Amino acid sequence: MTFGNGSPTVRNFLKIGSGYGFGPDTAAVVVGPAGLAYDALQDILFVASEKDDTIFALRGAGRTHTDLGTGTVVYQDAAHLHGPLGLIFAPNGDLLVANADPNVSQDPTEPSEIVEFTRSGSFVRQYSVDPNLGSAFALGVSRRDGAQVFAYVDDSLSTCTILTTLSSENGVASANASGEQ
Repeated sequence: MTFGNGSPTVRNFLKIGSGYGFGPDTAAVVVGPAGLAYDALQDILFVASEKDDTIFALRGAGRTHTDLGTGTVVYQDAAHLHGPLGLIFAPNGDLLVANADPNVSQDPTEPSEIVEFTRSGSFVRQYSVDPNLGSAFALGVSRRDGAQVFAYVDDSLSTCTILTTLSSENGVASANASGEQ
């Protein structure tokens, strides 16, 4: 891809994944593969497929010259996945996904959650960001001034919450939340 006059030009492309479920959804317009997280050291592209309620892994995604299909199932759990959308790596290496709660897989008792699971597919924990369905949307993790920063978008409230892990003198971490938008 090149950028000329502020607009991108695609010179060539290679389809490396296919076969994911997709289709219309009244809560989300269209659902399908949505979140991507790439591990460059292991050359694995993780794909959150909203319609399939599944996280897949495409091994060798950065080196392939062919379509790898859907890859292998990493995490599929009807109790915790409800339209996985945003997908990122947590600082500890686990995967974090935002549940979009589309009509195809809603659970009104567990709305708008961020779910953590290991790369090998073991559930770790979940956290609801809003009591309304469809609120968990985008996720982000970075470092700022020596601290870990985690952010998530609440699509229902149109807010971005930023949590900063602060290191204390005795080595105990604490979190500081702000409603930065």
